[in-house]
Amino acid sequence: MRADASWCSLCYHDLRPAPAPVDPTPTPGYAGLDPLTAPLLDLVLPPVPAPVEPAPAPPAAAATAPAPRVASDAPLTWPCTRCGDTNRIDSPVCGTCGAAFLAAASEKVSLVVPGLGDLSQYSRGQRVGIAVAVMMAVLVPLALITFLLTPSPSGDTSGTTQTTITEVKP
Repeated sequence: MRADASWCSLCYHDLRPAPAPVDPTPTPGYAGLDPLTAPLLDLVLPPVPAPVEPAPAPPAAAATAPAPRVASDAPLTWPCTRCGDTNRIDSPVCGTCGAAFLAAASEKVSLVVPGLGDLSQYSRGQRVGIAVAVMMAVLVPLALITFLLTPSPSGDTSGTTQTTITEVKP
């Protein structure tokens, strides 16, 4: 690693110095009094004692900067993702199992569906057919349920009303 690195490139360990602690006591506005809630807070909360000033630190215990990291004499290595053996950083393959550097990261991801198997082994047309069949298996029952549960229209479908006139003879 470089001397100015802020994190490890292999394990992502944070190498930055720890942040300074934050004082948890809030800084009250308006001299610590809120005109709306001050009487209520006096009744609900116990009185807060005045903060005690810490004793000044002796001059010898002054904060020091973190010691710079010193490069070790050990050779840099990388772990094999298959067998776990460590290899020299300049070797592109594992000396034990022969796997390439980060060989597991280059493996193809597969999707195995029960009843169908690995979908990556099907052609593109077959995968489209499977997707259409799954959509139809979901949409057709939903359409049937909607059709069966929708009430039928009542009475005349023409939208006009007919009146019958009967002739009355005197």
